[in-house]
Amino acid sequence: MINDLSLSPEGTKFLAVSPFIGSFLTVIADRLPVGEPFIFSRSRSDCCNKKLSAIDLIPLLSWAYLLGRCRHCKRKISIRYPVTEISSVLIALWACICLPVSLQWIGCIFGWLLLTLSLADIRYYVLPDLMNLVLLLFGFLVVLLFNRDNFFDHALGAIIGFLLLYGASVIYTSLGKTEGLGGGDIKLFAAIGAWVSWTGLPSVLFIACWTAICIYLVKSLRTGNISRKERIPFGPFLCIGAWITWIHGPLEIAF
Repeated sequence: MINDLSLSPEGTKFLAVSPFIGSFLTVIADRLPVGEPFIFSRSRSDCCNKKLSAIDLIPLLSWAYLLGRCRHCKRKISIRYPVTEISSVLIALWACICLPVSLQWIGCIFGWLLLTLSLADIRYYVLPDLMNLVLLLFGFLVVLLFNRDNFFDHALGAIIGFLLLYGASVIYTSLGKTEGLGGGDIKLFAAIGAWVSWTGLPSVLFIACWTAICIYLVKSLRTGNISRKERIPFGPFLCIGAWITWIHGPLEIAF
């Protein structure tokens, strides 16, 4: 359900910090999957590995001011930085418009966690165990705080989510002799089950599968070159399904 489109003072604060959150999420997604430190280490250029100053780290504005190029070596800076920062703002805006004030901070954190996992999967085809664990535990914490009476349904959602994709992966591997779903996807779906309960898992999977099909059909029409063996990061599509289902509720089928 969409609330009044006017933002609360809390929502305005979330929007103000979201570009900086997006900048930090990019660092996590870039470094955590390869085991590099991301909290206390200095930011550096991906192009030439030079350390970045404060003027290089202003979300969106630095990228625009530098015309998308590194200040040191003049090579192009990846577009993923401004895209992630804009995505963080949109997530905060979506959460603050659609959720009551008491849940807006939870919605923002949930969306930002999903965004970080998606970035890691797109770049490295990896969904870090640490991020999946944080998502799982935070989901259970939210249920204990706001929906304690239905905790069993959410715990069951985590179990079913794990078993469902694990079983699908085993069947696909046995039939196709190749790995279908990675372990990260299975753990991510389990963590999502903790958020949406077992009743929301079909909606998450439906949205994820159809979004993936539509995007890759468009890609195949544009390039005419998609192989059955092409690696597809499925994590981002699960994250889209989880976000929509948690914010707006499970899909309703009309007969």
